[in-house]
Amino acid sequence: MNQPAFTAHVLDTTRGVPAENISVSVFKINHSGTTLAQEQLATATTNTNGRVGQWNVPLKEVESGIYKFRFETGPYYDALSVETFYPYVELTVHIKKGQHYHIPLLLSPFGFTTYRGS
Repeated sequence: MNQPAFTAHVLDTTRGVPAENISVSVFKINHSGTTLAQEQLATATTNTNGRVGQWNVPLKEVESGIYKFRFETGPYYDALSVETFYPYVELTVHIKKGQHYHIPLLLSPFGFTTYRGS
């Protein structure tokens, strides 16, 4: 696999521009009986195109399982002096080993949406 297992992209739908400088973290979720544990795998910051250009560690291939993406949206809106309902957005997804997953986030101060990108 030449590309990372995960890529991410954030678009500010209110302003009609990519959302730059949003911190993004990836966690592996592990269930053991009634215990839930999270292991942080990587972090990144969106670039001028709103994309995660590179994670702080290589994510070439990951195991199948449940993963969480946390987008720190509060500081983004604070920097714009815009009130927001969401201090962060967490997306939990099921990943299959050997596939590439693009995680886009379409963001506004009082709503968001996402889908499995390509």
